[in-house]
Amino acid sequence: VRKAIRDTDPKTPSTRLGKLGEEARKLAESRRTEVATLAKKLHQELEWIPLKAMRKERSERYRSASELADDIENYLKGAPLIAGPMSTVYRLKKSVRRHKALVGGAAAVFVVLVAGIAVSTIFALGQAHTRAEAQLIADFLEKDVLGSAALARADEATVGYLLDTASKILEGKFQDKPLIEASIRKTLAGTYRVLGETQKAEQQAVDAIRIYENHYGADHSMTRGARAFLGWVYHDQGRYRDMEHIWTENLEFRRHASEVELQPGNALGAAYWFVGKYEEAESVFDNLLRSVSSDPQAKKPALFPWYKCNLARVYSSQGRYEAAERLYEDALYHTEWPQAYYSTSAQFVYTGELADTYRKRGRYDEAEALFDRTSKEMRQFLGVKHLRTLACLCDLARLYVERDRHEEAKALFNE
Repeated sequence: VRKAIRDTDPKTPSTRLGKLGEEARKLAESRRTEVATLAKKLHQELEWIPLKAMRKERSERYRSASELADDIENYLKGAPLIAGPMSTVYRLKKSVRRHKALVGGAAAVFVVLVAGIAVSTIFALGQAHTRAEAQLIADFLEKDVLGSAALARADEATVGYLLDTASKILEGKFQDKPLIEASIRKTLAGTYRVLGETQKAEQQAVDAIRIYENHYGADHSMTRGARAFLGWVYHDQGRYRDMEHIWTENLEFRRHASEVELQPGNALGAAYWFVGKYEEAESVFDNLLRSVSSDPQAKKPALFPWYKCNLARVYSSQGRYEAAERLYEDALYHTEWPQAYYSTSAQFVYTGELADTYRKRGRYDEAEALFDRTSKEMRQFLGVKHLRTLACLCDLARLYVERDRHEEAKALFNE
């Protein structure tokens, strides 16, 4: 019974009516109508009310009996209903429930995440027929991608499996709707990047850029956004010269269009730091911080703590460890960070770099305590094989070497 309540969606009133046989005919006759006509009437607003009352998610149901009564009153008055037809994303969640034994929790989250991002991308285009396009995306994800999980063994239906399946099915799927294909490819690229599959992320990003360039041109914001993402993929691959080139080009486009330069400036500054252009990097981050701080009343951009930490990186690379330490501590402990996966991941990296700054200053006890805490959190949050986790463990091993704890260092380097 509990399983049915949790997982089995109730049949709609119009569907149930069609399966009542002779009783359905009598019900229709008592209302002086035909079964098909009655089912059609039920299929509209009238059945939305009981379906909303029986939604699986608490937040999707009526908040109280009085709200349910109000909606019945709305129907009788011909007023707009609180209930409505199930949204695209809600239908996708239902599909995830049906397949969750196969795809598992992580993949279920992936499908809903991809749907949300892809649908929001389509809506951001501001087209009159966005609902139809959003439905095409949802159908692709639900029927083609998630449906493929039914053909896989339980141990195969991972997030990676679904991403690879989506990539294959996508070929030629939206030939007459290129912008839908581009939005899905951009989202697939982002998810591949989170998994550390940088080659696959690069390919999806390049394909998205090609579509946007063909449709909008090279200097359009959608094209630049996709190119900006490709720059971060190059960062993950260690291709810092390519990263510098793509961000320099992006910044020139934005200057030409007189757009705000904060985000591309941060990325270009990071690229300068990676290739060892410390003076150029310091100039970029100094300008960013001055620009943001010039108006104390203005809302700080989401990347504000990144500016501080990236400037601290530059100071550390120049041997200015005391200045780097102060800036890291200010950014990490006295600056508000956005609540998001990418933000938490970045904080771990910068906290590890602060610990390494303590090491460089000879403050070994503080460095070790911070390394220990950060590496444990990274193992839990990012996983033991994530590149950022391994980098943090490498720095901790260096600390053991400097403290002549060679066996501990050896064990950690081996790991």
